[in-house]
Amino acid sequence: MSVGDRSPVLPVWYTEPDWDAESGRGIFLIASAADVWGVTPRNGGKQVWAQFTAVNS
Repeated sequence: MSVGDRSPVLPVWYTEPDWDAESGRGIFLIASAADVWGVTPRNGGKQVWAQFTAVNS
């Protein structure tokens, strides 16, 4: 899974986001659920990606 935007500002993962803020929770949620995630700079912006392991139940 990945998502891109045109902002060159890299995301910062905080241990606990400000739940009353209008933004800033996305990376916390992805980092909490993903097995691994990262950021790749692209054309003046960035691509944020995450990998999740599928579990058969």
